[in-house]
Amino acid sequence: MKRPREDELDEFTAWLRGNAAWSDPLRFDFLGDTIGFGASICHDLPAGGQMCSLPASLLLGPTAARSHPEIGAALSQLGMESLPSGSSPQLLERTLTQICLLWEARVGAHRSPWRKYIALLPSRFDSALSWPQEEVSHRLAGTPLCQGALRIQQERERVFECAVRGTLSAEHPDLFPPEEFDPAGMAWAHAAFWSRALQVPGLGRMGSDEATEHLVPLVDIMNHRPGALTRFEHSTGTIRVISDATLAAGSPAEINYGEE
Repeated sequence: MKRPREDELDEFTAWLRGNAAWSDPLRFDFLGDTIGFGASICHDLPAGGQMCSLPASLLLGPTAARSHPEIGAALSQLGMESLPSGSSPQLLERTLTQICLLWEARVGAHRSPWRKYIALLPSRFDSALSWPQEEVSHRLAGTPLCQGALRIQQERERVFECAVRGTLSAEHPDLFPPEEFDPAGMAWAHAAFWSRALQVPGLGRMGSDEATEHLVPLVDIMNHRPGALTRFEHSTGTIRVISDATLAAGSPAEINYGEE
């Protein structure tokens, strides 16, 4: 008997193999509609062992957005002036990634090079960032999380009004049709980004050495655990994930997604 969504998972792993990714120590399982997939170790892995690797070209981030063959020119023109006053350059990088993800999921879905990856993303997210603001205020009343979640939601709404509705859809409606680039779509892309974006050293803003968040197919199937003894190695266009701890067969394959 097949596991849930096994056909999609088989297509995804075939896509990875076809793009020279490697995941021999890992087993993938479907964990639920709002969680998606997770990974476990299928054979003992010694400390210093490689958990997986993939070409950097499979990453979906600001570089991929700016160099996109169909929307890259428009996204490259999106600057700080298109964001709410007081925004940071980091917010621009995150926004570019989210817009590119939504375009690939809705507009270019049938031809997207990431379509096998996007098919595995949850269709909905159950977190404070996706709840209505009234529900956030009610369920998180009196907690530090309440104001933080509301602040992030309000920032997302301002970015949508300025960068998406007010700039991209207004100036390029053929590329960013308003019926596809709507608040619900951007909320989904925002939640997908924040649930799995990884800080990849050496792939910083505009060629800097700092870590910038990317969506990293294969690697982001592994769930987040603070303090997980894993690290990235990036060389010759390949991203490798190394475990600095011995991992027994059957144990969860976990990584640290980064500070944020």
